[in-house]
Formats: sequence, structure tokens, C-alpha cells
Amino acid sequence: MKNTDGSALVIVIVFMSLLSLFCITFWQSSSLFHDISLQCLAYEQKSRAAQGGLNYAIALCRKNFDAIIKICKETGQAYQIETEPWQIAKNIVYRCNVTVTSIGDALCMTSRLFDDDKKNVFSVSCHLFKNQNNFFIRRWSIDE
Repeated sequence: MKNTDGSALVIVIVFMSLLSLFCITFWQSSSLFHDISLQCLAYEQKSRAAQGGLNYAIALCRKNFDAIIKICKETGQAYQIETEPWQIAKNIVYRCNVTVTSIGDALCMTSRLFDDDKKNVFSVSCHLFKNQNNFFIRRWSIDE
């Protein structure tokens, strides 16, 4: 053929169609991976913020371990610790509420992360044990 029948035009159109199809497929998969990475980032931010609240409560409870256990056992109520608001990103502000209860000779702590609408977005918990002058953390769990 001498390109007089329009075969070159057909080849170009088929090639451009295949190239367009490849680009659309690549674009969709890259946008999916981008969405997944954003969701992973949001989960990590919530997890770290809730763990930060729990670590803050652990530090406070280590200093006053015996007094907090005594208060929890005498009153039968949970000890509440609330943190200041944390700004994670531009428009993302969280507040952490830690509930401390006594279970035998251990403290059970649950850190709940709340957003501006007072909606619980993430929760972690652990048990704090004291053995003479050493402290042990057990049963660290994510409560979703």
C-alpha cells in the first residue's frame, strides 16, 4: 500500500486509542494509590494522637499510681483525664479523653480521640501494672 487508501490514518487512530486507553488506566490506578495513601495517613494521625493521649495518662498515672488506685477503689468510679486540643493538620483538631479504672492492682486506661463534633474517631487501651518500683504495660489494644 502506498498510503493512498488511508491506512496510515487508521494506524495512527488505533495507536492513539491504545495510548489513550493505557494513560486512562494508569491515571485510575495512580489516583487509587493516592487515595489509599491519604487514608493511611489519616489513620496514622488518629492512631498517633490517641497513643499520645494514652502515653500522657501513663506518665501521670506512674507518678500517682497508688493514689489513683485508691481513689478508683474507694469511689468505684473512673478517673478522667482530658487533654488540650491538638491540631494535627490545618483543619483537623482532636481532643483526647482518657478513662482510668482500677482492676485489682492494675490500672485499665482507655484513650478516646474526639473531633470537634465530639465524635469518637479512634480509641486505644492498655493495662498498667506496678511491680515494686517498675511499671509494666500489657494488653495494648486498638478499639475501633
